[in-house]
Amino acid sequence: MLLNYKDNEGLDVFSPSFIYTLFIVVSVFLPMPEFLRSRDAFSQTWPYTFSHLNATVIAATCSIILGSVFFLIGTSLPCHTRKKVQHARSFVPRQLLCVGVISSILGPVAVAIMISIVGGVDIFKEGLADRTRAFAGLNYLVALFHLPLLFALVWWLYLIENRRRLSIMFFVYVLFAMIISSLSASRANAFIVLGGGVIIYHYRRQRLRFFHLVILATLGMVLLYAVHLTIREYMIEGELVTISETNRGAGLLRGLMHSSSGEFFQIQTLSIMHDYFDNSNMFLGGKTYGYLLVAPVPLKLWPEKSNIDTSAAIFTKLLWPENWYTHGTTVPPTLMGEMYMNFGDFG
Repeated sequence: MLLNYKDNEGLDVFSPSFIYTLFIVVSVFLPMPEFLRSRDAFSQTWPYTFSHLNATVIAATCSIILGSVFFLIGTSLPCHTRKKVQHARSFVPRQLLCVGVISSILGPVAVAIMISIVGGVDIFKEGLADRTRAFAGLNYLVALFHLPLLFALVWWLYLIENRRRLSIMFFVYVLFAMIISSLSASRANAFIVLGGGVIIYHYRRQRLRFFHLVILATLGMVLLYAVHLTIREYMIEGELVTISETNRGAGLLRGLMHSSSGEFFQIQTLSIMHDYFDNSNMFLGGKTYGYLLVAPVPLKLWPEKSNIDTSAAIFTKLLWPENWYTHGTTVPPTLMGEMYMNFGDFG
């Protein structure tokens, strides 16, 4: 079913079908009017000249609808497990404390080692603007930046499971963990952990309603934008460039809206791929999935790994090579976009 109901508890706003439907609305239908006028945030950042924009958008929309139908059919099929799911054993406070101490130490230590490797604080700050190349071969070290944030999620689960009250110490630790994690110049991990915390609360403590989801999504966007301003502007430029001296409030609001709308670009990327690959360009036939097979291998052990690009790098090099070679920035093709890029509508 398109919307998933749970007995007498009403609409489950975190069911796969509802989340997926909401995502399609936000990333396809809401940005479409501005996209057709080339005034959306994505088109301004990643400009592309279409041969036939309206026809291409219609074709991309049909592909999205087709994929959505199969997704919703898959989520509605019964799921059978051979073994009964075993409940995880209860948290042991002493072990939890030990894990917390280790995570809290490894995160800052990893940051210190990274700063030492790249050549100092100033070079590290400059590298935040081009982390793909500045931190190449150091992904395992960067992964340690997120350990405190992951422990914060475990701590949150412990508090929920044991019906403990939240303390100031917990919130201080979450702030500390987010600061350490944000030094990787990525907001994705913070988004995943915060989203995971909300889902844990939803299923383990109290069901949330749709308006709760809207409020939390809004707060999440504001928080992630604050992280973006801190890392991408203040630490690199030394000032908040988005907020002008003459109109701070308007600049901040405009930047927030631009950043938020720029996170949802399903219709844009798929439309671009339809136009590009439907004009006599060969589909990639699974090339973008090659990196998944070699991703765990450290670059130090296999230098040739640098010749195998991620899906985002391949997509960017095909359409905006100057962005990659000049700034090292990439744009993800999205899940549907990557499948179309490799196998067309069949994907």
